[in-house]
Amino acid sequence: MIGFTAGARLGVTRWNDFQGRSSRSEFWWFHLFVLLSLCIAFFIINISGFPRASKYGIALLIILATSVPIISINIRRLHDIGTSAWSLLFTALPVVGLIFLIFYGNKKGDNGVNRFGVEPEINYFFHGVAHYSDSNDEIDNHDVDYINLSEKEILEKHRLESIKRLQKSKNLEDSDFN
Repeated sequence: MIGFTAGARLGVTRWNDFQGRSSRSEFWWFHLFVLLSLCIAFFIINISGFPRASKYGIALLIILATSVPIISINIRRLHDIGTSAWSLLFTALPVVGLIFLIFYGNKKGDNGVNRFGVEPEINYFFHGVAHYSDSNDEIDNHDVDYINLSEKEILEKHRLESIKRLQKSKNLEDSDFN
């Protein structure tokens, strides 16, 4: 689980990342960060001396600028629960969309690796604030190793390989400081 600053930082740095997964805490902390940022920006706009038409234009620009990061973190959150990004279209429906957002925002993500990548908590554990690994990273994907395995066993093997790779990179980072 990550805190407010880490969630805000991840949301900002991964503003155009529509791949991978985001945890519940990252999702909610980033939404809170955006909400607070919008409130502060709108407060500043309202007390400024801009003409009314300019205030509306600035507000529209701020909303447009925050929409891509919000969409990307929503897609990554849906990926964490193993759902396609197309499900995000449900949020456009009044009332149903809000219920759906609350549902997938609070649902526990898939353990281990799913078809969208490694679970975010593994990366948080090894790197403090996540460095997400792609499922396309070079792993020992020898076809012979996977012939007699079930899909669940293959996912578990990928999860363990990801943990080993992350541990190796963590050890390399630690040795850089010594």
